[in-house]
Amino acid sequence: MTSPCKEHPPGDAWVHLREPAARDRGPVASVLVSTGFFSDAEVAVALEVFDAALQGKDSGYEHLVAESAGRVIGYVCWGGPIEMTLSSFDLYWIAVDAAARGRGVGHRLLAAAESLAAASGCAQLFAETSGRADYAPTHSFYESCGYLRAAELADFYAPGDAKVFYVKRLTGGNQAPPE
Repeated sequence: MTSPCKEHPPGDAWVHLREPAARDRGPVASVLVSTGFFSDAEVAVALEVFDAALQGKDSGYEHLVAESAGRVIGYVCWGGPIEMTLSSFDLYWIAVDAAARGRGVGHRLLAAAESLAAASGCAQLFAETSGRADYAPTHSFYESCGYLRAAELADFYAPGDAKVFYVKRLTGGNQAPPE
């Protein structure tokens, strides 16, 4: 896998990563809600993306779930390449059930997404998040996984709520400039 996060290297046997199925929609919704970060509208959009990803490769979305003891405890969704780019992909959603946080699940999901994206030609993966103070754990998570804070758009979501961009260069992606 592409440069695992510093704190939690991949490999914990208690978590299994797999492609989701339609039956995982409700559990994924529960994971998203359990984080306390996403509004109802954001959860609805995440579920639209989940549904689109289930429709196949033509959707432009890829995703994985993490499960433990038969229960979905995490979700990641990415897509790419971003329109008008050669090898830049977006990370759309990553969430871990509140009860499973701090055990490396998010790190495993992100490392797997990075590896699969790089195998599809991704040279850099972008993540966008809120700049609110309650998102400090999210910022720390990305930074612990080797992401650099690339930009911030002040007051993007609302007054005092910036949009923060993180980026990570991946090995194995399409590094060649267009000819």
